Amino acid sequence: MKQAINIIAILALIPLIYAQTPILPRPDGYVYHKGSAEAPIQMEAFIDLVCPDSKTAWPILKKLADSYGPNKLRLTFHINPLVFHRQAYYAAMGVRTLVAANVSMHELFNYMDAVFKNQSQFYNKPTLKMSGLQVIQAYAKLAHKATSITAMKFLQALQNSVIDHNTRLSSKLAWERGVTGTPNYFINGIKVMAQSNLTVKQWKKIIDPLLQSKFPHQEL
Repeated sequence: MKQAINIIAILALIPLIYAQTPILPRPDGYVYHKGSAEAPIQMEAFIDLVCPDSKTAWPILKKLADSYGPNKLRLTFHINPLVFHRQAYYAAMGVRTLVAANVSMHELFNYMDAVFKNQSQFYNKPTLKMSGLQVIQAYAKLAHKATSITAMKFLQALQNSVIDHNTRLSSKLAWERGVTGTPNYFINGIKVMAQSNLTVKQWKKIIDPLLQSKFPHQEL
């Protein structure tokens, strides 16, 4: 009897193991400065806008991408709010809200710059006595200053269930790829173990040899 129960339990888990991961309506991530899809170095960074380590890495990664240019290195940021940063999810929803409002990529990155610059006001302790609405309003003010969107439009969109759903799917994508913290890095699909304060010079020691490598030409 016990063996039969164990078999039933295992069979019940099969649909969960093989369940299809939901597919996002558009590729996840936000490409910095028009990085080319044909660039030989495809770099991805999973960041949390309320993570101090992500804040440290943010300017370094942008400087790194600028040093190579969009035709050599394409830098894509994935927003991955960590559960222990309680207000990070609203910040992540804010990014998707601005995308849905069709703001320019320049304005989108202005918003992320603004959140990082004012990050300390969204830490757990400063927001302990704030309601969810008050936190959203604070993000709305930042978005209005950094972009062309009005605070009211941002507030309304931030409560959209579709934006909420897609933000959750982004987090599931991170989990699928084994991302459990931030920042996390991938170069050409391979996870790279690196500290948040890795300098541009140190990154170049990883990337330059890849650019110098040449694959043998293969006839089809």
